[in-house]
Amino acid sequence: MNGKHKLVGWLIGLGIAVSIDAHVPAEWQVNPGDFEHVMTVTAIATVNGVVTNNIENVVAAFVNGECRGVVSPMMVGSTAVYFLMVRANTQGETVNLRLYYAEKDTLLDFINTLSFSSLASIGDPQNPYTLQTTCSAISPEIGLKPSEFNLFQNYPNPFNGSTTIAFSLNKKTSTRLEVCDMIGKHVDVICDQSLDAGTYRFNWIPPDYLASGVYFFRLLTETGAIEKRTLFVK
Repeated sequence: MNGKHKLVGWLIGLGIAVSIDAHVPAEWQVNPGDFEHVMTVTAIATVNGVVTNNIENVVAAFVNGECRGVVSPMMVGSTAVYFLMVRANTQGETVNLRLYYAEKDTLLDFINTLSFSSLASIGDPQNPYTLQTTCSAISPEIGLKPSEFNLFQNYPNPFNGSTTIAFSLNKKTSTRLEVCDMIGKHVDVICDQSLDAGTYRFNWIPPDYLASGVYFFRLLTETGAIEKRTLFVK
């Protein structure tokens, strides 16, 4: 990942700040002074249908790829609850949510999307909103150690709802698999962590705001970089 970044979660209504060190992308930051309006979300996070209570998890909110809120959980009894403040200047914007899943040291997209409404409050500590995502095991596929560093063509391609992308590593290395558009603008990060030698496979679901078009999967490691082109048809 991009090193440790200290994130501060402001507990809504309590005026208490909680911070932990977590391996999260550097772009998961927001400047509250840039935005006029705030919406609050009190939530729990589920992975594969099970509530995850790891206090090193982090939840972040995004609008068109821009971070609009980020928070670490607070334990309420035995449950990790996220008191997330989402910021915006425009009503009705679509808010996508992501999870830094500490158990697997990876990033996951929640299936939930929200419509921004100033001063709205979604969920409360007694009845928190449920954020849902899934995670496959982040481990090498069974087989021989790969002899080379390679990024395989995604399938299906072209694709509509989701696509699978795989790559092989012939040694342990820092690994980043990202998605860029035709002009090289970053649109998503699928994997950003240190991985052992092996073959890895990820399922990618494009963010709701992403338009149809040509995109590039870019694999970056200490060995070098490889790109593969894909066509997304919405």
